[in-house]
Amino acid sequence: HRCSSLHFPSSHRPPEEFVVWAFVSLGHNSVFIMFRMIFPAVLVLLVLTGLLIITIQGIVDEQANAGGATNLRLLSSPVSSDEEEGPLTVLLFSDRIEGIITTIGSMIRSTSSPFNIILIGQPESNEKAQMHFRERTNSFITMTIGEAQEDLVAQGQNPIWSWKEWHSSRDPVWKNNNTIHVAEWDNLHTHDHELNHLRFYIPYLSVVRDVKDIFFIDDDVLIQKDLGEVFRRVDAKDAGLTCPCNIWVWNDQCHHFDFKSKHINIMEASPLYGGRPKCQTDDEDFCLPDNFESFVNQSLPSGHADPEDQTAWNFGFCLFHMNNWKKMELTEKYENAMKVNYQFHEVPETSLVFGLGIPFLAFAGAVQCWDEGVLKVRDGFGFIDWQRYQKTFGDAFFSSVDVAHYTGPKKPWVPFTTIEAPAAEPWLEMMKLEGMDIPEQLPEMPTNKLFQLMTSYRSGSEWFMTMLDQHSTICASGETQRPETGFPTESMLGMGTPWIPVCALKRGCTFGFVRDSIFEWVNFNLTNSVCEPDFKGSGDSPEFLQYPDHRKRICNFVDALQNNFTVEAIIVEWVQAFANEDKNFLGCGCPRGTQIKGLKVMVDWIHTLTKQASKDPKHIPNLEETSFNNQKVIRLKRANLWERYKSLLKAQVTESWHARSADATEQKAEIHVPVEKAMANIDFM
Repeated sequence: HRCSSLHFPSSHRPPEEFVVWAFVSLGHNSVFIMFRMIFPAVLVLLVLTGLLIITIQGIVDEQANAGGATNLRLLSSPVSSDEEEGPLTVLLFSDRIEGIITTIGSMIRSTSSPFNIILIGQPESNEKAQMHFRERTNSFITMTIGEAQEDLVAQGQNPIWSWKEWHSSRDPVWKNNNTIHVAEWDNLHTHDHELNHLRFYIPYLSVVRDVKDIFFIDDDVLIQKDLGEVFRRVDAKDAGLTCPCNIWVWNDQCHHFDFKSKHINIMEASPLYGGRPKCQTDDEDFCLPDNFESFVNQSLPSGHADPEDQTAWNFGFCLFHMNNWKKMELTEKYENAMKVNYQFHEVPETSLVFGLGIPFLAFAGAVQCWDEGVLKVRDGFGFIDWQRYQKTFGDAFFSSVDVAHYTGPKKPWVPFTTIEAPAAEPWLEMMKLEGMDIPEQLPEMPTNKLFQLMTSYRSGSEWFMTMLDQHSTICASGETQRPETGFPTESMLGMGTPWIPVCALKRGCTFGFVRDSIFEWVNFNLTNSVCEPDFKGSGDSPEFLQYPDHRKRICNFVDALQNNFTVEAIIVEWVQAFANEDKNFLGCGCPRGTQIKGLKVMVDWIHTLTKQASKDPKHIPNLEETSFNNQKVIRLKRANLWERYKSLLKAQVTESWHARSADATEQKAEIHVPVEKAMANIDFM
């Protein structure tokens, strides 16, 4: 809390000139008399002046600590690199004290330069953070959201949350033919919170009026690089801000996330529903209206006609170049795009498209990406599976990451977090260094409690398992929380699963895939030579040999079976691998915190009436010999046999076994079935 520019006018200074003049004029004989006359008054004046300096300094410090936004112009940018470096300015929006302290603590520990910290949040968390970092920063200024809003208005701004249209999309009648059909997952009030939109007005806060560059960071980042070095190496050029351009994109074909670095444009990214089709009916979700292209073009700044030329980015760890921002009028461009949205009623305010997609359009041509040689940012630590990181970057990649961003719904400081241990541990270690209590953790070992859902075709088992899987401690496949590595709901189906692409990790987790691959091993007379790391499968090789992850795990199964390649032996090993969640055999697993896990089993798979039926590839002859023995069983039946029978006939004719869309449920089929056959089938059911 320094105020080095504090000066007093000459009329308030101690009268040193008067004292010296008096001594000289009166001569040596009168010095002692004059000293006795003047000294008490001079001494009192000096004491009062000192008290005045202390009082004024205390007022300045109190204003800085209290976070009052009014007339605070304490901060300025670091001086140029050829002079002595000044403090770096960092701004956070947060009221999550665990995130604030860990993020700022990692930054201070990694950086040699001093910091001016600005925290905008709630009074309680502001005060705690300020006390925690006292004497560790050059200054620590706090503001509440209300104070920041009042300050912007005082600076002549009319922020979006002051508009009459703000929150108008909450009215059910707001939607029209232009409104996007949002995805089921895309409905968060985070996107229509004032704090989410305050970032577009940062350059106009009075507290940073004289700052040329400011780090704007989220409260869920772990910083492992000296930001002073980063700042010195950034060339702002004509950019309004420098941000990460690394995006995780869901790969529909292979059912996993792909890491894209500077290779995806904004129209391909999820904040603008990249790749989604146009809506065909009113009942569809996660699709785009007919006018979306027109909306995009009108939301872009003039001179940026092709949005596909714009690289996708995110706000997690940015450097705002304040002068460029103002010169480029980025706040005005953001407001113009929002006015277009309210005019067309295009995007509801709780959608990701509102919170980040529209800013993608408004900031076209204004964002430059971090050079990976300057700053390597990796995000997704709150939702990407750890083995996907290892697959993408290598086993020891974390030590080379400069900024780890825990994006996603799961946070490492939450008690019983389901973030995988290798991803959570670096964050928890920083919490320890900052003297914080470590939240309770979930056990790392998988549960050995199992259940089976025993059911029949067309009885609603998929719906039932999906419902169970929503529960935080039940893993009824695990796909809800872990779409890439959860077990498929049809994992125990003893035949191929062609609807799961072979490039997907989950394909290798099914019993049918493992059984068929081992049978191919036997039929092709394969040897352990195919298990060597440098082996390359050819186009006519068995399917599992063409994908290294599948090949490695099938090799492990073969070793464990010790030449006993019967169906009975394979099912015992497979169920044991499921129970243990052994990644050496199956790449899938349940979320951390699972207390019981299970899979569905069709009655037809384990119950046969004839020897011919026992040769059915779906048949499981010895389930009682597996780890499922003496475990829980849920028996699910559909009471209305007539409806079940009709559904079964329709599925057989149309081959629509899973009604995942309105189109499937509306399909019709004309089928001729003799009454006698129908009665016999229903009787069997």
